[in-house]
Amino acid sequence: MTFGNSFLTNMRLQFRRRLWNIVLSGLLLFLFLVIGSFLGLSAIENSNSYLLLPEALLLERKLQTLDFFLGFHSFNAIFSGLLAVVLSVSGFAYLDSRQELDFYESQPTSRRMRFVTVFLSGILIYASMSALWRAVAVLIAVALRAMTLHFFLQCVLQYFRELILFLGLYGISTLSMMLCGNILISLLGTAVLLFYEPWIRLLQLGCKTSFFRTYLSMPGEESWIFRSSPVYYYLSGISETSTQIELYRSVGMREFLQNGFRDMLRQDLQALLLFLIVLALCWIAYCFRKNEALGAAVVFRPMQIVIKFALTVPGALSIGLLVGQILGFHDSALSTGLILALTVFAAVLLCCMMEIIYNFRFRSLFRHPVELLTAVLLSLGILCFYRFDLAGYDRYVPKAEALQSVKFITSYWGDARWSLDEHGMEKGELPDEGEYAFTDPALLRTITELAQLGQEYSCKIPRDSYGYYSEQGYRVHVYYQMRDGSQRARQFLLPYDIDEERMNRITDTETYKESEWLLSGYPFEAGHGAYTELQYETAYSSARSGYGSMSSDTLEGNDEIAAEFLRAYTEDLKQFRYSFAIRNDFIGEVTLYVSPTPEDYYRYGDDEIEMPLGDYLRLSRENQKLPQYQFRYQIYPSYRNTLEFLKKHGLYLPEKPEASEVSKLTVWRSGGDDEEEVYQTSDTAEIGQLLALAVRSNVWGERFYNPENYEEDLYVRITLKQDPKSDPGYYGDWDITAEYVYRKGQLPELLRAKLGPQG
Repeated sequence: MTFGNSFLTNMRLQFRRRLWNIVLSGLLLFLFLVIGSFLGLSAIENSNSYLLLPEALLLERKLQTLDFFLGFHSFNAIFSGLLAVVLSVSGFAYLDSRQELDFYESQPTSRRMRFVTVFLSGILIYASMSALWRAVAVLIAVALRAMTLHFFLQCVLQYFRELILFLGLYGISTLSMMLCGNILISLLGTAVLLFYEPWIRLLQLGCKTSFFRTYLSMPGEESWIFRSSPVYYYLSGISETSTQIELYRSVGMREFLQNGFRDMLRQDLQALLLFLIVLALCWIAYCFRKNEALGAAVVFRPMQIVIKFALTVPGALSIGLLVGQILGFHDSALSTGLILALTVFAAVLLCCMMEIIYNFRFRSLFRHPVELLTAVLLSLGILCFYRFDLAGYDRYVPKAEALQSVKFITSYWGDARWSLDEHGMEKGELPDEGEYAFTDPALLRTITELAQLGQEYSCKIPRDSYGYYSEQGYRVHVYYQMRDGSQRARQFLLPYDIDEERMNRITDTETYKESEWLLSGYPFEAGHGAYTELQYETAYSSARSGYGSMSSDTLEGNDEIAAEFLRAYTEDLKQFRYSFAIRNDFIGEVTLYVSPTPEDYYRYGDDEIEMPLGDYLRLSRENQKLPQYQFRYQIYPSYRNTLEFLKKHGLYLPEKPEASEVSKLTVWRSGGDDEEEVYQTSDTAEIGQLLALAVRSNVWGERFYNPENYEEDLYVRITLKQDPKSDPGYYGDWDITAEYVYRKGQLPELLRAKLGPQG
C-alpha cells in the first residue's frame, strides 16, 4: 500500500502535527470534568453542614453537584463549542498559509485524503479526550459514593449529546474556513453562520411590530428559533419533558426512557442531519476551492455577491428600524423620509465596507456600482413593503365562510385569562384549539364585520410622540382558525361608538364569558380547591391595605367553596354584556389565588427542590414553595349572588368608607402633568354628599372603559382618619388616600355650585 493511499499513515501524521491540539483539549476537559467533579464532591464530603444529612439526601446533593459537570445541565457544552472552533480552524489553517499549502501540495497525498484525515482527526481528538476524562470522573464519583445507575445513564447520554453539538459547530466552522481565505474572516464568518437566522427573524418581527398596526403574534410563534444552528437543537433537547429528569426527583427509568430520552433523541437526530448537510457543503466548497484564492476574504466570487447582499440589506434595515425607534415611528412625512434616507445611507456605507474587506483597499469603495445600487433598492423595497403595508396586512380580514373557529378576546390588564396546564403550570399561550372559540356561522360573520371596522379604524389613528397608538377605543385580540388548517391573528381598536347590538351578540355568549374568566378552568376542577385562596378588594380597602390591614380577610379554599363561588359568579355573569358594562361600574374585585398541587409542583415545577417527595409534601404548605396565579373577577352592584357569598364568608367590604371615617376630602383637577386643588372639605355632611355619586377611579380596568363617560379631569381623594385597629401609639390621620371619579352628568350639586361655570 502506497503512502498516498494509506489512511492510517495519514491519520498518524495528522495526530503528530496536531499534538498541541491534543494537549489543549485534554487539559481543558481534564480540568473541568475531572478536577471540577472531584473538587465539587470533596467540598460536600468535607463540609460539616452535610455530615448530619440522611444518606439518601446526601447522595442527592452529590448528584446535583455532578449534574453541572457530567449531567444534562453540564457547562461542558461551552467548552465543547470552543474546542470545535479551535480544532476546525487549526486543522484547516494550512489553506490560508502559502508556505504550509505548498508543503502539503508537495506530498504524495490526494486532496480527498487530506480533507478526510484533517476533518476526522479533529473529531477523534475531542471524542477520545472527552470519553477518557468523563470515564475517569465517573470512576471518581463511584469511589466517593456519588453514582447511581440513573445518573450513569445521563452521563453516557450527555456525552453523545455534547459530541453531536461539537460535530455541528465543528462543521459550521469548517464551512466558514472553506469559504474564507483569512482566519480572522473565517472566525467572523462562523459567528455569522450561527446567528444569521435569529437576526433575520428578529428583524422581521421588528418590522411587523413597528409598521403593521394590527400585528399580533400567534401563540407558539417564537422569533428565537434558529434551526440552522446546532445550538438550537442542543438547547431544545433539554425540553419541558426532559427537564423533569432532575436527580433529586422521583422519576423512574421507564418514564425517563419514554419521555425525556425520546424528546432529546428527536432533537439530536435533527442536529445530526444538519451536520451531514453542512459536511456536504464543506466537501463541495473544498473541491471547488482553488489555491490561488489564498488570503482572500471570500474565495468564491458568486459567494461574495451573496454575502454582500445577505449582510448589507438586513444591516441597512436594522439601522432604519433603529432610527425609527429613536424618532418614535411617527406617521409624518418627515419621519418617514428620515428613515428611508438613513436606510439608503446605511446600505451604501455597508456596501463600501464590504468592498474594503473583500479587496483590502480603500480605493475599492465603488468598484461594483451595480451591486451597490441593487443593495440600496432591495433595502428600500423591503422597508417600503412594511412601512406602506404593500401586502395589505392591516386590511386583511378572512371571509366568514373560510373560518372554522375564532377566538375573540377583549384585552384587559390583570384579568383571569391565564391558561394553566393539567399540572397547574402556566402555559403562556391561549387555550387549546377549539376551546373557548366561536363556531356559530352567524357569530363568525359578526366578528369579521367588527374586525373589518376595527382594522380600518385602527389604521386611521395617529401615533403619539412615543410611537404608540392612542388608546381611542376598545382593544381586541382575534385569533382565526381557517378551514384549511392555517391560523391568523390580529389586534385592533373598536371605536367607542361601536354598535351595541353587534357587541352584545358576542359578549352575551357563554363562549365569550368562558374565554374571559375561565369559569371551567384549572381553579375549579375537582381536587384543586384546597390550593386556592379568595380575597375581596375595593378602592377603599385597597388604600387601607398599605398600612398593615389586608384588603379583606383571606379565605382558605376547598372544592366546596370554589364550587359555591363558581355557581354564584356564573349566575351573576348572566347579566354581563357590552351594553351592561358601559353603563355600570364595578365596585370591587375578587382575586382568586390558585397554586398547583404539591405533588405536581414537585415533579413539574421549575424550581430545584432539594428534598425527597415525602419531606416536601409535609413542608409545602409552610415554606411557600408553591407559585400562586391570580384570577380576577369584577363585582358589580347588581351581582347579588356573589355579594351574598362574600358576606357569608366574611369577605365583604364596603365600596366607600362612611363619611365619619374620612378626615378630609379634596377635589383635584388634572392638567397634563400638573394638578390643581379646586375644593377641599372636612365637613362630614359635605363629604357624604360628594362621595355618594363617586365611583372608583380605576374604572379603566373595565373591559369596555370609555373615558368620554367620565369627568376625567376631576378626581376625588380622601384622607382617612386613624384606623381604630392600628397601633394605639400612632396618632393623626393616615397619610394615604383612596381615589374616586364621577361619571359625566353626575356631579354632585354641591361640587357643581363650588366649581361654578368652569365645572
